Amino acid sequence: MKKILLKLLSTLIIFSQINSVFSQSSTYSSDQTSSFFSYEFYTPGEEIYSPHDCYTILEVLGEGAFGKVYAVENSEGAKFALKCYKCDVFSFGTTLYNDSKREFQVGQLLNHPNIVKSVDFFNAFTKEGIETQNLILEYIKGETLYETAKNFLSREESFIALAQAHHALTYALSLNLMHLDLHAGNVMLTDESNLMIIDLASFISFDELFTHVKTTTAYPSSGSKKIIERLAKINSFTQTSTSTQLDNLGNRKVKEFFLQNPTLFNALQKAVLTTKPNPFPVYSLHTQTINSSTSTYDSTVFKHAIEIHYFDKITNICMTILEKSNLQRNERINLRVDFKKLTWNFQEDMDEGIDSSIQSYLDQLAETLPTAN
Repeated sequence: MKKILLKLLSTLIIFSQINSVFSQSSTYSSDQTSSFFSYEFYTPGEEIYSPHDCYTILEVLGEGAFGKVYAVENSEGAKFALKCYKCDVFSFGTTLYNDSKREFQVGQLLNHPNIVKSVDFFNAFTKEGIETQNLILEYIKGETLYETAKNFLSREESFIALAQAHHALTYALSLNLMHLDLHAGNVMLTDESNLMIIDLASFISFDELFTHVKTTTAYPSSGSKKIIERLAKINSFTQTSTSTQLDNLGNRKVKEFFLQNPTLFNALQKAVLTTKPNPFPVYSLHTQTINSSTSTYDSTVFKHAIEIHYFDKITNICMTILEKSNLQRNERINLRVDFKKLTWNFQEDMDEGIDSSIQSYLDQLAETLPTAN
């Protein structure tokens, strides 16, 4: 059993490394990344064909354990990034394929200047007869927010980046999609200092999260038969969801999210265990628990808990952008406090039974953001 657990842990680590490499489609260089499996899929100057276009390989941008990222040019001379990996790599092939297929679908659904776009998705064969799965994405020349040096952004550039992040994430949320892996490594700054959200496969709908919670035992093992039976009776959200427009391929991302937030997951499940009436169950961001004693489970409790968690992530990204700016220390600190005050107020609303929405707090965040001159 111990050997099996160690093997599973190593597999999760490998997937984490793959995601870290493939989630970025910018200025990779071959000496920045390494691989214990090195497949020479395509070489510079080689052409690969999809049903829609012909792509010429320009250079290798990076590589992971099971594939590579190339800079390519289409038949009209436009530059793109190509994520390419072998179709049948041990038992990981299906999972990798699903991630790329979902990334393509989400990139087709979302249409925003500050969210990376997907262009094409197809299978092809190398000269050696190796079948590859290929995802064509918008080419972004720049670096991640995590890699960006402090004081890199001017005052005006940082204000523009804040507005771009807010607008992009608000737009995605209007389509019922949240970026579950929102952190500085999945936000890029182009050479022109424009902000871009990457890792499209991490955009997940409320419905997908809700379905996963009500059909999964627990993380790691604190579920009970009583919880599962009650979860099975819960209906999904009544709101219109974009999940019907996406194949059910986001399950791995949802699992990763709850593996990183097991307390939140267990709090959501335990919300179905009720004892005596309470008109408004509340979720605590700080303790990640739900105080619920209603006789029936209301999906809005789930929604509020996720919204508080996600809004906290959004304000964290805003704070990271400020860290990369050359603003004066006092101004930067004051803005960071203003951002976090909104999160705290959102939490207080929940604690006091005030039915607030994430959209209302995103509107307040927009008012708090400074404007570029």
